[in-house]
Amino acid sequence: MRQRLISAAAGVSLGVVILFFYNTIIFNIVVALIIFTAVYEVLIATHYVADRLLFVICAVFAVSVPFFHVPSMKLVAAIVSFLFIFTLFVYLLVHHQKIRFELIGTVFLTTMLLSVSFSCLIFIRDNYEKVALDRGLFYICLMLFGAWMTDAGAYFIGVFFGKHKLAPGISPKKTIEGVVGGFVFSMISFYLATLVYGILCNYHHVVITPNYIVLTVASLLCSAAAIIGDLSASLIKRECNIKDFGNILPGHGGVLDRFDSVMFVAPLMYLLLQIFPILK
Repeated sequence: MRQRLISAAAGVSLGVVILFFYNTIIFNIVVALIIFTAVYEVLIATHYVADRLLFVICAVFAVSVPFFHVPSMKLVAAIVSFLFIFTLFVYLLVHHQKIRFELIGTVFLTTMLLSVSFSCLIFIRDNYEKVALDRGLFYICLMLFGAWMTDAGAYFIGVFFGKHKLAPGISPKKTIEGVVGGFVFSMISFYLATLVYGILCNYHHVVITPNYIVLTVASLLCSAAAIIGDLSASLIKRECNIKDFGNILPGHGGVLDRFDSVMFVAPLMYLLLQIFPILK
């Protein structure tokens, strides 16, 4: 646990530094690197894909997505996505004797999921770039809290109070008590973050009105999405007979081991903000 806590502290510190540059191209580059590593870990490290050229095709598309400016580049995004799909099928036609359609489906689903999911951090930022007091950064922090505080709550409550297994066939250590702890930790972090942001806004004479019903629902939905993302990653690792996706993060494994809970939380938060604004 000590190594896990040290790695977590280092990761949080690095995250704070990265978020300091969240409104610059540096943030896009960091997200692109995370996506590249995550796609590599799933396709190559798990031995789903042995063809390096096929991985390169996926990687080129994956690292381009964080540089789409969604408010003004929808057509470009659509064109690049079409070219990616078209290239995959051309590759399948050329190498049909050694590559099956199922493999193309796997690499397409994996690449699209990871690249679009993690790029939602960029999309959230870009949607609120003209709003005062870094509202986009506030929403990004909420999204990360929803993922990582759920992880923290599930881990610590599960260690000390966990008795009833959640999904023993997928992840034996996860418990129902841990899930409840994850929901509680996520909700508390949402409220505290909103309180701090409200104090900051008042200091700058900016009036905001939080919708606490939406805030509560968002925290619970994000927590549920984090758990599903974590279990999904655990299932992939179990099917591939590996403990971690990598070893780049001591005590945590690979990049996807740390960001698996963000996989579904980021797009969920992005969609929720389009329909039910948390702040007015």
